[in-house]
Amino acid sequence: SAAAAATLVTMELSETSASSFHSLGEKKAASAVLFAVWSPTMDVVALATDEKQIHLHRLSWQKVWEYKLEAAATVVVWRPDGKVLAVGLSNGVVVTIEVERAMVLRSEQVSGPVTCMHWAQQQSGSSTVQQGHDWGSELLPKLNPLPDSSESDFAVLTGGLQVAKPQALNVLVVATATRVHFSVMGALDCGSVTLPDTVDSHSRVMGMSVSEDLSSVLLTVHARDGSILYHRVATPLLAKESLALSRMAVRSSEVFSLLLYVSSVINAMQSSWESIVMELDNKLTAFAAGKNGSGPLQLEREFLSLLSKGVASLELQGFLMTELTPRKLKTLGNSIDTSYANVQKLILENLKQGLQALLYRLTELQGFAMFRESFFTVGLREDAIIDSIACLGSLSLKTDELLRVIDDSRANFKAFLTWLQGALHRMEETSEEDRPKVSKAVDTQRVASFICENLRPFSTGNPDQQQQQQQQ
Repeated sequence: SAAAAATLVTMELSETSASSFHSLGEKKAASAVLFAVWSPTMDVVALATDEKQIHLHRLSWQKVWEYKLEAAATVVVWRPDGKVLAVGLSNGVVVTIEVERAMVLRSEQVSGPVTCMHWAQQQSGSSTVQQGHDWGSELLPKLNPLPDSSESDFAVLTGGLQVAKPQALNVLVVATATRVHFSVMGALDCGSVTLPDTVDSHSRVMGMSVSEDLSSVLLTVHARDGSILYHRVATPLLAKESLALSRMAVRSSEVFSLLLYVSSVINAMQSSWESIVMELDNKLTAFAAGKNGSGPLQLEREFLSLLSKGVASLELQGFLMTELTPRKLKTLGNSIDTSYANVQKLILENLKQGLQALLYRLTELQGFAMFRESFFTVGLREDAIIDSIACLGSLSLKTDELLRVIDDSRANFKAFLTWLQGALHRMEETSEEDRPKVSKAVDTQRVASFICENLRPFSTGNPDQQQQQQQQ
């Protein structure tokens, strides 16, 4: 790869002479190529460019995909099975990308800019990863896609389950200037090692080699004074507890995917919830700002007076007659009712499903933690898993409580709209000279609850405080 000319030259070994190569072709790249790394299993090459991008090309130069990075790539390595690509960045982030669907599986911060990486696979002895039968994949219902999400987006949320199960134990070794980080299957951080004092922040790890049984790592370091240093890091735990580490790595990937799914559901719920009050809030905020030139406006008091006395101020009457006409109220009511229904659907069909699967996977990890002779050594603590399960139970209880709150809020809002529509009809029948008289609605308690809960933030003259209270 010639970076200056942004040209990739492909060559192969000559069949007639074992010591000579001949060119297969020369291709122009869209930008300067920093380095190129071939896949160990396919005719695919990963190119890192100076425009903070990773390009994947076939030997025929057909572009498979490209991915925009947050910082410049410093090193790229393939997982030994060729299904996952790891990219180290100058800002100390390591990104793992599933090749087939070009989706990010994980983005992890390490101790500094990445100078070298190596993805090693256990070779000696029995290297096959025996995971046992996964009953969860059969018993747990499949996660439902989120509304308005594409198939690729849903694959990103759940894709960690498919690609984190290679046939042999492998370890991603990441070197910064002063530390070496270890990640089992690129999914489970199992520790890091600080290099000796002879290696400082101005040094650079140039290369590394991992033993076949993963029991040691040999580092080649370029020191500040120009000397070349060799350091051997002993990693007996990787060789001794390979089965425990591999099982933890697979379960960690599943838990991470489920957490990402639950987080996306909560974000979708928040978006739907914000749309419930956004339009009405914008109108009320504009009204409060318009009348608030001389002092704070008590919107809560204005509407409660209209509810209890049937009397509306001239300002409130003008606002209702122009901004909240019966037709606009009907449209607003339908929109907000749909948003309430969307939140309930997300809870019942997505959130509860994700929490159930997450509880199952955490319970599996709790079972692993009971085998202290294997899993305590690699850092799995039963008390930490129990605390996580307790937090998950609290979240499930809050979910049930939220459903009740939504039902109550939905009923209050419907009562408020019904009452306000009646009030507007009466205002339209009254002459402009007379102060409008509005009869009380039948379900005044729900109407009053809605006014007190939703209009109180607009009774202050500080717009920032209004926005903060509405977000809370």
